[in-house]
Amino acid sequence: MSSAGHILDMIKKMQQNEALKNARKNRFRKSKKVYEHQKNENHINNNLSKQNVSNEELVLIKEKIRTRIKMEKKKQQIFTFLSLVIIIIFIFYISLINK
Repeated sequence: MSSAGHILDMIKKMQQNEALKNARKNRFRKSKKVYEHQKNENHINNNLSKQNVSNEELVLIKEKIRTRIKMEKKKQQIFTFLSLVIIIIFIFYISLINK
């Protein structure tokens, strides 16, 4: 009878694991429904906007998007470069302190 406690612990742990698994599945299902809903709304909005835009306006919109992307890339490159410089200066400073 000394193993009865161990068996009960094992059964409880199995029940807890099953409950945790079901909770995670439900959370995933909820997020999947939200994602599908947003995806459908975006698809509908994209179809409507494509029908109402002339070719000249479409060219202007594409050009604006391209310039915005170029600016974002430029900002990211500048940020990366400055971060790298700051890290190098910090490492150099630390190495001077340790000497």
